[in-house]
Amino acid sequence: MNNFGTLYRYEIKKILGRKLTIIVLTVVFCLLAAVNVTEYFAVKNGAECNDDAIIGRMLDDSLFDDMRAGITPNMMTDSLGNLEVENVTYNDSAYRHLFQYLLQCTGNCTKAYNVSEAKLKNTFNEIIDYAYDEYKLTDSEIAYWEARRGEMSVLPTYDKNAGWSNSIVNLYMANFFVLVTIGATLSGIFPDEYFLRTDAIVFASGNGKRRLSLVKLLAGCSVGMIEAILIVISLIGPEFVLYGASDPNASIRLVYGPTVMDMPMKKAVLTCMGIMIIISLFYSVFAMFISQLFRNSTAPMVIMAVLLICSMLNPPNSYRLIAQIASYLPATFPGSWTFTDYRLLNVLGLRLNILQVLPVLYGVLVILLGFITYRNYSGTQIRGR
Repeated sequence: MNNFGTLYRYEIKKILGRKLTIIVLTVVFCLLAAVNVTEYFAVKNGAECNDDAIIGRMLDDSLFDDMRAGITPNMMTDSLGNLEVENVTYNDSAYRHLFQYLLQCTGNCTKAYNVSEAKLKNTFNEIIDYAYDEYKLTDSEIAYWEARRGEMSVLPTYDKNAGWSNSIVNLYMANFFVLVTIGATLSGIFPDEYFLRTDAIVFASGNGKRRLSLVKLLAGCSVGMIEAILIVISLIGPEFVLYGASDPNASIRLVYGPTVMDMPMKKAVLTCMGIMIIISLFYSVFAMFISQLFRNSTAPMVIMAVLLICSMLNPPNSYRLIAQIASYLPATFPGSWTFTDYRLLNVLGLRLNILQVLPVLYGVLVILLGFITYRNYSGTQIRGR
């Protein structure tokens, strides 16, 4: 058993052969299948939207005039006696998604129906200015983003991008599944030998604790990363099957509305997937670190559940430091707030946004926790029982 590859395959087999691993993977992938089946029927039975005719058109007054000609406003009188648009009837289904997008940006049906190019640009600017104030940005941070804001003075082009946009949204759900799955499947990789009382035999083998600890870390990271990739594919793959992968260069602003952190859909999806893989490695090393530290397979699941709950907390942005730290918690990624979080982190004179901070932060934590776990396991001594 001096062969490193043999040890590696054996540790992976041990992980995948645990009853808890089999149960968790079965439940998780059944839930993922249920999510996809539910979405399939939702799409099949959903309202028609044949918007091919307006694909590639600029969000300008000409398009908005055509939209108003294709929909009928249903009016109501508000408490002050003003006539408002309560909802609309789509005479031409091509404008369904466009109107819903304008409703998302403007906040009410009346503004969405009466929108113009100038009004929409003004709404975009107001939302961005509000975000600057909400996030308590410094003058230097505002200057950083204003330099990029000028590049996006033109409104985005309307594109059919549901495959890409839904993929970004589903990555947030994938993160929860990845955390739970890795926390359960890797919880026993170190403490199982201690509880089975085979650690004395293992430590006395010719392979040594150092080689074995390295093998365990590598095997755990491999399983965790593969689980993450499979979960991500299970959630975003069906989106491209249902909606296609057309218009990968559509603006991210067509998903999350006004943002200075603009980029093409394809780049946003690939960036988020890359960060998800790094976060999955962090989950893997963190679960193994906790299991070795406490010599307990329950501790990783409990602590990672606490991490999940903490990630759901939303501290007020008025507490700048606390809110910024909370935004870096792994299970908060990626959400709609990710692409409108303009807070920067200064590192050695470099100003990094959240999409630049996360891979560096969790890459460093993977190395640090991996090294601590390696040293701790290598220095483990057999104690009398």
